[in-house]
Amino acid sequence: MQSISAVIVSRNDHPLDLRTKLSILNHINTFDEVVYVDFNSPDKPLHQTTDFINSFGGTGKLKCITVDRSVIGDDAFIEVLARNIGIRRASSEFIVSTNIDIVARRPGKLAKDTMYTVRRRNVPEMNFAPIEILDEYKDSFEQMPMAYDFEKKCGIWDPGDDWSLVVGCGDFQIAHKDVWEKIRGFEERMTGRAYADSNVMKKAARSGFKIDILDLNVYHLDHPPRGTDTKENLNDQGYWVQRFLSTENLASWGDSLFHFDEVII
Repeated sequence: MQSISAVIVSRNDHPLDLRTKLSILNHINTFDEVVYVDFNSPDKPLHQTTDFINSFGGTGKLKCITVDRSVIGDDAFIEVLARNIGIRRASSEFIVSTNIDIVARRPGKLAKDTMYTVRRRNVPEMNFAPIEILDEYKDSFEQMPMAYDFEKKCGIWDPGDDWSLVVGCGDFQIAHKDVWEKIRGFEERMTGRAYADSNVMKKAARSGFKIDILDLNVYHLDHPPRGTDTKENLNDQGYWVQRFLSTENLASWGDSLFHFDEVII
């Protein structure tokens, strides 16, 4: 069986709520390794809280990485860098970059030359709030409609973008580790919101890899806006998607030469 690591990023700026617990438990139960990158928490990292340890400790499958403000130099949450730090330290053959409000099935056999994304289904809070046993979601969530009822095509959502394939492509992007290495992960100058995931799809295509939609049930647990935000407002779509040609990341992308505190729980 192909091994899969899931990379999720966040920080301790909101309570550990039900959707977060369901998401992390799903990742632990579904994949071979979960890499959680705690980026610039204002107090102690989320994985050092009692609630986190009591909820997820003991499996040995959860690798927690601490990136604190003494390293970054300010209090920003830089999502692309956090994702790259996790991707570079994941140990499985395939690596999925996903989010802390996503639950998903495990994919079947994956091609080594393809960057995949998925269509997600949105799950209103009323549909997952009563859940006490994780497996209870399997039947009920599958009744939820697709978040967008059309396949992403140029001119429908973002004109000039032929690479995203689906709307919201960043909720689940999976590829062989060699693909991630070749494209050097997410562009680390994209410190604002939006288009970093579209950029990854284009980078994979321009690097000679296939891009495709994976037929997989992936669910987004709906929520109001959270405190975590990015350093700037909005990335320049024209620069990073339509006109983008090649990576600006260094060979040491993901701060690969830096030793961050890691713990397995």
